[in-house]
Amino acid sequence: AKQSIRKHNFVILVEGQMDVIMSHQMGYSNTVASSGTAFTQDQLQIISKLTPNLLLAFDSDSAGLATTAKVWEMAINQGLDVKIAYYEGAKDPADTIKENPDTWREIIKNSIHIIEFVTCLIAKVSDERKRIKLYHERVLPLLKRIHTYSEKNFFIKFVIIKYRRLFELNHHFEF
Repeated sequence: AKQSIRKHNFVILVEGQMDVIMSHQMGYSNTVASSGTAFTQDQLQIISKLTPNLLLAFDSDSAGLATTAKVWEMAINQGLDVKIAYYEGAKDPADTIKENPDTWREIIKNSIHIIEFVTCLIAKVSDERKRIKLYHERVLPLLKRIHTYSEKNFFIKFVIIKYRRLFELNHHFEF
């Protein structure tokens, strides 16, 4: 997948070998697998030598979401740009591709930056106090770790616009 990763300037990271095979058959030859949920810093360093852009497409079950969180933490600390290919229903990429290849194309096409993903998850929480707490615990630390000024500026504006009410209620924070 090295040549394809360099050509497309991003890598799709999935859990299993069947996910890789099915994704490659769909034309996404820039897909690699972590071979389960035990992703390591060494694997991330190999990826970062090929591209700074990582698209996480782990299974949408609880183990996959936990691995997604672990990997995005590692990747952001290493300065990578992380996007999430998220899909509902606890399916894996191989099953999604088997059921409807166009769905997989749409999932990849509509992947979102990690900050957008986390803010969308927080927005689903009905308790406003808990949303504010989660925002401070999850989003602000991500914003602080963005390395480039322009990216940080973009996402600060994104978060302010998206969560204006949260800022009005609780506006004491530092960057």
